[in-house]
Amino acid sequence: MKNLNKTVRSFASPEYLAMFVKSKYGFTEVEYCKPLKLGGSNDIYLLCAESKKYIVKVYSKRECWSYTREHYLFELKLQSFLTEKHFPVPKPIVNLRGELLEIIEFPEGKKYLAVYSHILGDKWNHKLSKDQRLKKLGAKVAEFHKLVAAYETDHRVRKLDMDQLLDKSWHRINTLVLLPNDEIKCKLYEMYQKIKETVKSCQLNKSNLFLIHGDVHAGNNLYDSKTQELSLLDFELCGYGYLGYEFATLKWDLLNSHKNKFVERCMDEFFLGYTTVNSLDQKILNDLDMFVKIRHFFMLGSSFLFYPDRPQLNSPAMLNYYINKFNNFS
Repeated sequence: MKNLNKTVRSFASPEYLAMFVKSKYGFTEVEYCKPLKLGGSNDIYLLCAESKKYIVKVYSKRECWSYTREHYLFELKLQSFLTEKHFPVPKPIVNLRGELLEIIEFPEGKKYLAVYSHILGDKWNHKLSKDQRLKKLGAKVAEFHKLVAAYETDHRVRKLDMDQLLDKSWHRINTLVLLPNDEIKCKLYEMYQKIKETVKSCQLNKSNLFLIHGDVHAGNNLYDSKTQELSLLDFELCGYGYLGYEFATLKWDLLNSHKNKFVERCMDEFFLGYTTVNSLDQKILNDLDMFVKIRHFFMLGSSFLFYPDRPQLNSPAMLNYYINKFNNFS
């Protein structure tokens, strides 16, 4: 018989987390600690210590991404590299042992924790205006691509190739998710096959994988109007993938809440900024809509269905919504 009292996900109290971080990172005093976001992908806290603000991220344990310590270190070391190059991202803070990761105990098991510098700025308000926020974002992403082209690491643990984006996503849907009925499962399989056929016809070069952010969208950057500095956030999905997929993450996010005409204007502004810094192959633009579908399937198969604290998302209504949304992309 299953243990009905088993903890699926618990959260650290701000008081405990403040005490924990103080002891592990050597802060002499912590003024306050408060949650910014609990649930979803990770738990985020704002901590003020010695009159400076920090972000504390507690990585959640999810069945969809079997991340190990090496996966998290890949993300953190990349951000450390970027800050050394004066590229605006949150800077990972080392603990008293000189390490970037801490382990914290929870009722459901051990979790990893990281502390970052706090960055000022506002998220985009989904409006096109004189400040040309999306043009600035495009230029910043292009700068990121040029900079990380020279980044060397022995730990290519994160790949955003078709195996990860499509095949593994379908495997998880097919084997791990208790789908409501066979009709929905058939529709999801048809979605998977349609994308596979399109990818095959595009003849993508499997060796042409670049280090990408992997989750460029409106919520993963901050803009400080005083300094006019735009910073990239949230590198949890960074890895070696296709540039077309990099741009599709933004377009897919916009399509979830805006009409096509507005989305196209946004993407035009973004690419205008990108091409001021880096060149862009026309084939990447031609394949963009295909990568939007790939992003849609990946988010469905790899994250949407597997948040253990959101079982209501695995429902016929939500699944059909995703299926209908995919058909509208076609």
